[in-house]
Amino acid sequence: MFTRFTSINALKGHLAQLSLLSSLLPAAVLLAIALLLPNSLHASLLETLMMPGDLIAGHAKYEADCDTCHNSFNKEKQRELCLECHEDVASDITLAKGLHGLRKEITEAECKS
Repeated sequence: MFTRFTSINALKGHLAQLSLLSSLLPAAVLLAIALLLPNSLHASLLETLMMPGDLIAGHAKYEADCDTCHNSFNKEKQRELCLECHEDVASDITLAKGLHGLRKEITEAECKS
């Protein structure tokens, strides 16, 4: 079970190998898990890991299906997704009224998601 080292250099080399192994082990476990997950879960898992915090109460019912509200790599589609649910904001922009419709910097801004 225990190896007797004849020199301090042999011991240092062995410890260096153990250190490398212990630092690579978590990455190997994560890679194995990722490879075993179905493709549909990869994006969802990534987005879950990147979430900045808890959802507001009004959005909590959508938490199980992130794609309902998020299209991370298509900002044009993202704006459309936001305005589909936030009809009052969409109306303000269309009619050029209210906070979202009257302030150009807000009207032209990307949805924050």
